[in-house]
Amino acid sequence: MHAVSQSLMPAVLALLASASALAHQVACPDLQEVMVTGVADFAPLRGKLNKSVIPGASVKKPVDAPALVDFEEHIYETSRPLHGASHCEIRASHMKDDAVSLRQASYRCTWSPSAGFAELKRSLAACIVNPAAREEDPDSLHLYVERVVSGEGHNTMLVSAKTIETLATQAMMLNVTRTVCLNRSPGGCDEE
Repeated sequence: MHAVSQSLMPAVLALLASASALAHQVACPDLQEVMVTGVADFAPLRGKLNKSVIPGASVKKPVDAPALVDFEEHIYETSRPLHGASHCEIRASHMKDDAVSLRQASYRCTWSPSAGFAELKRSLAACIVNPAAREEDPDSLHLYVERVVSGEGHNTMLVSAKTIETLATQAMMLNVTRTVCLNRSPGGCDEE
């Protein structure tokens, strides 16, 4: 019996390695579904509201710009987490000041630490074959699915993956982000 289990060991290890690699791949139909809902700030995929900054709360801008801004942010659970992710959430925020009116919604998922980051990047690149723009380095990948820029502002759909440092270790994060910025003064969205 012991000899049989020894002979099965390579097959079991290969199966576990294959399952681990699959855990860091994104299914293209699932990613497409997430991207389609980005136009509605991912509302169709929102679950329970977990945290909210009170709408209309005033927050100080950076030191070099002391004016106040109107800002709100809501963080939701998602009703459709991506397979293999350890945590997924939706963040929707709105900001307005004298220069811009900005609306941004992100569907973000994190994966536990692993050597699967290259696999996650390959998986995303296979799903988004002809991005409007692509930026990549060893720790990140940015695929602009849509990028419309005009004198009025910009409208962008971005799919990105990056490694992040957590308290104990390193993890991976996937973001699908829809950003709509409208200029309230010339060039306001340029300083986003």
